[in-house]
Amino acid sequence: MTHDLGAILELLAFVIARKLLKPDLQALDILLSVLAFVALLAARRYFLPSPKPRPPAEAAANHQPASANDSPKH
Repeated sequence: MTHDLGAILELLAFVIARKLLKPDLQALDILLSVLAFVALLAARRYFLPSPKPRPPAEAAANHQPASANDSPKH
């Protein structure tokens, strides 16, 4: 079983978010949790590759050009 970095960072974010739901948190706990969450977001942004944009060829293939018969008549 392999774990990729994205799944690990997501799991840690859920653990931190769940910890913030406890009613008996002190201000220091909230501050540290927020800082840890920001660190996870930064790690996700800088250590994970960004998703590749959709190639224009696929977008053009899904678009049907209007035929001359479909044009509105004046």
